[in-house]
Amino acid sequence: MTKAKIHPSKQALIEAAVALLDEDPSEHFSVDTVLERSGISRGSLYHHFDDYNDVIEQAKVFQFSRFVDASAERFAEILKDIEYPDQLKVALHGVTKITQAPASKNVRVTRARIIGEASSVPRFAAKLQIEIDRLTNAIETSVQGAIDSGLFNKRFTARTIAVFIQAYTLGKVLDDLASVKVSEEDWNSLIDAIIAEVFIAS
Repeated sequence: MTKAKIHPSKQALIEAAVALLDEDPSEHFSVDTVLERSGISRGSLYHHFDDYNDVIEQAKVFQFSRFVDASAERFAEILKDIEYPDQLKVALHGVTKITQAPASKNVRVTRARIIGEASSVPRFAAKLQIEIDRLTNAIETSVQGAIDSGLFNKRFTARTIAVFIQAYTLGKVLDDLASVKVSEEDWNSLIDAIIAEVFIAS
């Protein structure tokens, strides 16, 4: 998935803000901390961004997308070598184990938090919408290829499947934060069954 190239100073500011957000999601750091971490001047910041909040919003959009990018690229790579539906089941099970693993909890919670924050800030929501569309389009393209190759059935559109793939990972946040958790094996088996029985061609 190709992202637009951005100016090196702007990239450095975003990367510094992302690193700080990873360390302190509560955002107890100032514009001066971002400038110090990035090595970029205050004047350059206001040349590339509307204001400090713009920097933070763009950093959060990057946080939201970075792991989805990796999963979407992995999914596309898998489909290149798949010839039969049974092979696809095995490959997708591997993707599910990674995206649903307890080790990925912070990624899921971060993404859910960013969606919640953006929902009440129109400018932030507009930035996130662009990124969500980009990610969904990339997954949709891979799914459409699987449909055209006879690996996925044609009952649902490629976009519907692309949204569902992202939705069950975000839905896992409910269990991540619950006091009584479902077993990892049961959850992954449910996803495998839905994929096998609803999406994969028979």
